[in-house]
Amino acid sequence: MDVDSPERRRGWVRFHLAPWLSMAEADEVRAEALRLCVPWLRDEAELMTITIPIGADEATTISAAEAVGMILGARLREHLHRPNGRADLLYYQALNPRWMVPPGDA
Repeated sequence: MDVDSPERRRGWVRFHLAPWLSMAEADEVRAEALRLCVPWLRDEAELMTITIPIGADEATTISAAEAVGMILGARLREHLHRPNGRADLLYYQALNPRWMVPPGDA
């Protein structure tokens, strides 16, 4: 996990898992870690944004990201090399509601 300087309050999260895990097992572990990590970074550490790269073939992790309120920010087509071909790389972001400006107050 990489967090910018305290003034910027931006976090980048990347999970590195044991290479002997199958893709499905790694997806489950990554999803569970995301469910724990993102709410803590947003609510307790009060980060303004949290960005996580997720492979488009990691359905459980994508579901977990959407369940904790993350939104799709970007898609890099066929960026990841997989044993059975290529997959898109998705960047999901969580924005802290305390840092959002209501419409008309900008």
